[in-house]
Amino acid sequence: MIPDKIKSALKIIYDRIQSQDIFWILSGSASLAIQGVDVQINDDIDIATDKKGAQKIDKLLSGFRIKKPDYSSTNRYRSYFGVYKIGDVKVEVMGEFQSAE
Repeated sequence: MIPDKIKSALKIIYDRIQSQDIFWILSGSASLAIQGVDVQINDDIDIATDKKGAQKIDKLLSGFRIKKPDYSSTNRYRSYFGVYKIGDVKVEVMGEFQSAE
């Protein structure tokens, strides 16, 4: 079952970006649950996109912004990574996500 707070956050995200020219996909546990997989949903939403999409999504979600999507890397991953908070739901946007290995 998908928690109401995840549904509400997804609706806000979808309503803002659905009519825009943005390539994006849901990933992570919320995506799996929507597809019918029986998983424990984390209290977050993961969005994968490209660099341009991360920048456009940032403008559309700027009122919820915790961290602007800037290029960052670890020893395992690199991407244009931004963080938002919609209600109690953390939203992570990853543009040009790549494995560093």
